[in-house]
Amino acid sequence: GFPKDEFMEPRRGLETKKKEVLSLEDENLKLREDLNQEKQKALELKRALNSRKAELKEQVEKVTLEIALKEQLEQEVQKLRVSQMHLDEDYHSVTTKELGLRREVERLEKELKEARAGWKAEKAKVAAQTEEMERLSSTVGGQLVAVEQELRERVQKSSQLFELFLHHSLPPVSMMRKVCRRMAAYGEAGNELGQRQVPPLFDPDVKDLKGNLVKMVELLRFAAEVLETRECMLAK
Repeated sequence: GFPKDEFMEPRRGLETKKKEVLSLEDENLKLREDLNQEKQKALELKRALNSRKAELKEQVEKVTLEIALKEQLEQEVQKLRVSQMHLDEDYHSVTTKELGLRREVERLEKELKEARAGWKAEKAKVAAQTEEMERLSSTVGGQLVAVEQELRERVQKSSQLFELFLHHSLPPVSMMRKVCRRMAAYGEAGNELGQRQVPPLFDPDVKDLKGNLVKMVELLRFAAEVLETRECMLAK
């Protein structure tokens, strides 16, 4: 037969290889387990990463919204500042106008007070003057009545005198008119006066003093022209 050592040698090799195979299988199994664990970790990491991405996206959207709101608020704040500035300017203007109006009111009140005082003094002065005027009016009124009465009497007296004068003047004036008319008619005072109408004679019984005096003056002028013209003709 074969030697025992030579027969045992291959057997040992097989056992060694078997052990190596078993060791490799164990190692492969362990590697698979490790790989599965790593896959599980990778899956969990992927899930965590997706969750984190979703959280980050939500945070980004939130931050974006907050930034937009912040910008809008800043714009509103700027508008409010401008409005506040305008309100301050308006308040300053209104305050200035109010101060001016108060001063104007004080001035008007002062003027009104002075005017009232002056009005009272003027009223008292006018009252005194009115009393004086009434007294003078009463006095002058009595004097005017007396003057009017005197004038009426004088006019009446003058009228009576003029009427008397007209009555006494009527005969000579009538004769003068008659003579001058005849001289003019006979051409002794020229052709012009001969063709002219002789002024009418006045009537002393008519209560028209002015009209009668006018008629007398017209007759005297006519007579003067006739006599003057006749004198010139005789002188030639």
